[in-house]
Amino acid sequence: MYIARILMKIFTSLCCFLTFVNTRKADIELAIENDSAFISITKEIVDGDSEEFSKIIKGVKGLVKSGFVLLDSPGGKVAEAISIGIELRDNGFSTVVMDQADCQSACALIWLAGNKRIATSTSRIGFHQTYTVNQSGRAIPSIQGNALVGYYLGKINVNASVVSYVTAAAPETFEWLSFSKAKELGINVIALNDAEQTTMGRNVPSKPSQNQRITTQPLAGLPTKQPDELPNYKNIHRAAKNTMNKYQKDGILGLHNSSIACWKRASELRTSKSFQYCFSLDIISAYIDSVVAGDVVAKRYLFFTSKSLIDRQTVAQSFVFDKENIPNDYVNKWGRIAIDQANKVASAK
Repeated sequence: MYIARILMKIFTSLCCFLTFVNTRKADIELAIENDSAFISITKEIVDGDSEEFSKIIKGVKGLVKSGFVLLDSPGGKVAEAISIGIELRDNGFSTVVMDQADCQSACALIWLAGNKRIATSTSRIGFHQTYTVNQSGRAIPSIQGNALVGYYLGKINVNASVVSYVTAAAPETFEWLSFSKAKELGINVIALNDAEQTTMGRNVPSKPSQNQRITTQPLAGLPTKQPDELPNYKNIHRAAKNTMNKYQKDGILGLHNSSIACWKRASELRTSKSFQYCFSLDIISAYIDSVVAGDVVAKRYLFFTSKSLIDRQTVAQSFVFDKENIPNDYVNKWGRIAIDQANKVASAK
């Protein structure tokens, strides 16, 4: 297999073709061979790596016909990995984990973003939850971190079952991907071995590393007083709680599917209460999307842009029976409460 020979050649003797080395102990290196760019990422992913990776991508743009990212890393900063993944995805690069190479945690998230995902029977690709480390040194799963991962996986177009799988393992363990499991989850993987392989990965516990922390911020700092005098406050609170739970489990794709199901049900009930619930879900989802997209410098998810929301609300208002229960300024009233409640739910987790 031609591509396998080229990849092995590049991976085993990268220094012979080196045209660019970053100043961070050669964690990221570039080689060019036969009109293809090969970028290797090794060691732990730290602050600044995504910026360095972006410079390399921009430097080879237009000079090569194809690109590959070769991965051998224990993981690291999740936000950096997500930025790298989005960048390589947008530029059509494929991802590779070669023989005996380990690609864990944040590294595995990068691998998922590949235009083509390549591995061998001895590649070790492992996933687990994002986490923070408390004062006693214990790894605590990060709800916001896992939500950010869910958002990212939606951006690179993987299905909801992959989101659940990626965030299933506790911080101190791994879910090691096999070819058979990848097929089950709908993850397309190209095997460099000619024979059918089902043994990729291994069950090996791993201790969390300090460099694998994800730094998260509250969704926003809006005031949080309870406006009980406004209509159906409890309905909005319920929508906020359910929306946050769904996002933390399945990411932005989960919210997309929830919104579709919600408005379908609202069209059957035809009540202002059901309209308010779906409206709140959409407002919270759009808000989460805008915050996270800003954090990772990514484009907004089109389903939750202002135009999409307005289009859905306009159609929905036409079939609501008790329109008099929808205040004229419901965007200001319900929207503010919805975001308020989303923040309160996130802070309580």
